[in-house]
Amino acid sequence: MPAYLRYPLLILLSAVGTIVRAQQGTATIASLTPLTPAAVPQYAKYEAAFALTSSFTNPYDPDEVDVTVVFTSPSRRARTVHGFFMVPYQRHDSTGTWRQRPTAQPWRVRFSPDEAGQWTYTVTIRTGQATSTAGPYRFQCAASAAPGFLRAVPDRSYLQFSNGSSFFGIGQDLRSSFNTSKNCDAQPTACDSACYLFSTLLQQLGWVKSFARSGGNLARVWLEPFSYEPEWEIGGDYGTRQNRLADLDSLVATAGASGVYLHMVLYNSRALAVSKGARTEGSGWQQNPYNRRFGLDSLRAFYIDGRAIRAYQHRLRYIQARWGYSPAIASYGLMNEPELPGEEIQGAYYRNGKYIDAWFVRMAQFLKQDSYPAHLVSVDYGFGFSGGANDSPAIDFTNTHHYTWDKLGNYQRAYIARHHVRRFGKPFVQTEFGTPYWISEDNNEEVRQAAWASAFSGAFSTAFFYGADGKYNNACWGGEGVKLYLPLAVFLRGESFNDSTNLYQPIGSARAAHRATRARGFEKPRTLLEVPDFDQAGFGPAGFFGGEGLRRRVLTRDVVPSTPRIEVFALRSAAKVIGWVHDTDYYWYNLPHNAHPEVHERLKNPRVQGRQPAVSPLSGQTMTLEGLERDGLYRLQWFSTHYNYDTDGVPATTEDGGPIAGSEFQASVTVLKGKATIAIPTLQPRELGKTPYAPDYGFKLTWAGEAATPTR
Repeated sequence: MPAYLRYPLLILLSAVGTIVRAQQGTATIASLTPLTPAAVPQYAKYEAAFALTSSFTNPYDPDEVDVTVVFTSPSRRARTVHGFFMVPYQRHDSTGTWRQRPTAQPWRVRFSPDEAGQWTYTVTIRTGQATSTAGPYRFQCAASAAPGFLRAVPDRSYLQFSNGSSFFGIGQDLRSSFNTSKNCDAQPTACDSACYLFSTLLQQLGWVKSFARSGGNLARVWLEPFSYEPEWEIGGDYGTRQNRLADLDSLVATAGASGVYLHMVLYNSRALAVSKGARTEGSGWQQNPYNRRFGLDSLRAFYIDGRAIRAYQHRLRYIQARWGYSPAIASYGLMNEPELPGEEIQGAYYRNGKYIDAWFVRMAQFLKQDSYPAHLVSVDYGFGFSGGANDSPAIDFTNTHHYTWDKLGNYQRAYIARHHVRRFGKPFVQTEFGTPYWISEDNNEEVRQAAWASAFSGAFSTAFFYGADGKYNNACWGGEGVKLYLPLAVFLRGESFNDSTNLYQPIGSARAAHRATRARGFEKPRTLLEVPDFDQAGFGPAGFFGGEGLRRRVLTRDVVPSTPRIEVFALRSAAKVIGWVHDTDYYWYNLPHNAHPEVHERLKNPRVQGRQPAVSPLSGQTMTLEGLERDGLYRLQWFSTHYNYDTDGVPATTEDGGPIAGSEFQASVTVLKGKATIAIPTLQPRELGKTPYAPDYGFKLTWAGEAATPTR
């Protein structure tokens, strides 16, 4: 018998000079092929395909076969990722079908190097008690200007990149176009009310590119049974959905190339629901693979059963291995609206909160424990008064949703942002907002205004409008709604949010806006769930599943407008104020609008006639800013907040935002004892056609120096 057969460790030399160390009978690397250029740019994808010498019953199960890859940087830092099994698919647009693409190397490893120079890596395969290691393999990384991964910074309210550069999100929800009534192509489908269409990816790729052209840079994509959920038909087996996962590969790559970062929602509580609506979507507890696989006796068991926990961690590992390489993944949302696994508001979360929040912390820690990169992690809570996991260091930023029946909700979103930043000491984002029954008007004013107001609320991104796929993202609805973000992107271009010498803090007239809104006396339709309104409750009344009353001191009052019709939201630093001024009469109720048939008649405004808004011009108004750090002379510039609008007075031309020309829109302002009173240009509806006047403006007030400071 040859000597090497008497020992469990085999040492083989591959054709490329790579050492393979393997215990007898263990799967080893049969072949490995890099799929990327010889010199990979910094923070770009390095990918290798490889084959193993063994086959497996379920190659997606790391308990059966575990592939771990350790990359070593030029400075000798180790980075651990996991290999994964995949079935390549190719899309055939002519037939509207996916076809498997044959491959002799179905295993993959993906990695984004963060350091220029030569990298090495080894691949370790574990099958049962046996282990083999192959390597080192090598590749070169070339320096690049790519900013890297998004990170949260201690004691900062905004995110920044690996290279320290600032990030501010202009965000939007991007769900699957699963409803055939929203599918405008001529492609026939047998889909009823929820399914994944061949056209879904095409629509989403087109939307991402359009969103990026309009200044959008942050989108929320969901892994759901009718979209990119990797595991549904068979628990622990991701093979039945490899065509969808190939589509998600394309979506992540296109987002990265377009400069759009993705908040990836890893699970939707609808997958745990017992409601009829969830069953109609093909979702729900009855179909849930963890329930079917393990025979869980209750919803709580999903969060505490050791078998379900381990299986779910396998799912997370696959997600991280396949897409976690990409800097385009801004963050993971562990679950969407854990409070609402069904239609009823008194859901399982509030009866099992301590178990569910502990599960969130455990999964967040798992995602970060041994796998590079450690992406930001949050929980997409449905209510502002939820958030039991937010105190954990494993949760990087806080996140909530807000729907309101009040006519004006801008001050409410500002309240929630400031409350969360102060309460948890972390960055905050609102990943859903809207009005029940989907009030809409031709110019999408409720979306545009919320984007501008929330940009100056202290959140690290604009609020995400929910339902945009059925409102303006889709070609059925015009498809150009994303352009409303362009003027805001122009306005924010070049602003730094996390510079230690220029830290922005939210200011504004939220307290006055709250009082003015209360005076409108709007009665919400009684068809709404019996949840107390914002003024009574803040997030929910004391005792209402952990709610608390409205704390008015959280509402900003650093800006005092001359009339309650005007609301102001702004950010103040040591030498600059940037913000937004808005005539609150110009909003959806005073504009031509529609609503769900159930409440349409009750939401009609009798003063709105035809296509003209019921809003009169507002002239001769001012706002007083208080608490400015530096006295002296400041430069004031007003900006357009509307796209395709004339701002320079040149006939036959329009602009998509930017500074407005004319003496009324730029001035010098003196600040004395931290206070300045500023004249506001005339506010009037766009529909009157008197450009460049508009119902709202952006403004920048920039310190020009102490030399101009007047004698006190």
